[in-house]
Amino acid sequence: MRAEAENFHRLGYMAPSQSTRWDPSKKELVPYDKHNVLSMQVQGGVDQYGLSPRLVEYTVGLTESLAPVVAAHFPD
Repeated sequence: MRAEAENFHRLGYMAPSQSTRWDPSKKELVPYDKHNVLSMQVQGGVDQYGLSPRLVEYTVGLTESLAPVVAAHFPD
């Protein structure tokens, strides 16, 4: 999976990951880039699956198995 992620980086799919912080002077959330943290949205489909089958399968498996666990702990 690391090699697949590195390939996505080389191909330009990765972008700086962002978060937000509260700015009391503006009374709003202000976005900022996380230092040395990159992210991307794994889309799957023909293009990305061909580039990263392990990463796509891992993401799909995680999201399928996570939903019932969260629902069981937070039924409302």
